[in-house]
Amino acid sequence: MKRIAEKFARLGWVVEVFCPSPKWADLAPGIRQLDPRVKIIAGHVGGTYPGEENGPGFAAFLDLLREGKVYTKLSGLDRFYYGKPGGIDSMEGIVKKIVEAGPGQIVFGSDWPHTGLGALRGGRTEKQRIEEVEAYRDVDVGLHLRKLREWIPDEGTWRKLWVETPERLFG
Repeated sequence: MKRIAEKFARLGWVVEVFCPSPKWADLAPGIRQLDPRVKIIAGHVGGTYPGEENGPGFAAFLDLLREGKVYTKLSGLDRFYYGKPGGIDSMEGIVKKIVEAGPGQIVFGSDWPHTGLGALRGGRTEKQRIEEVEAYRDVDVGLHLRKLREWIPDEGTWRKLWVETPERLFG
């Protein structure tokens, strides 16, 4: 990550990291040492599944948000609540903790086109990953938007999500 980040820093590019939530504890020290011009964005709510919001990886992720070291996309929610009791509502605590930790560090992502869930459906062999095309899924993005608005009632934070943070992040 350090080598890539050094190259991207001078270009003003954004490095997206998508990893499981527990990995943030391992990544945090290295991220803190990166050139301050490097913009890191964590894909899909930092890779956090319901039930992981009290773990050390998620805590490290929240610290990085508070410190302004990472941004995150509020995206791909369905990838994490799929098959979970409570459906999308199982993501409420995760999203609220992210917003509280970094209200100026969040952007929306639709995750379109909605590709298959792969591992969430029991996994795929290496051969399947290479040779088979997963079908696209119908995802109710409108539901995601309504829930995000419910979970982010503050007008200033809502504006940061849609306008100010994307401008700062992507120019």
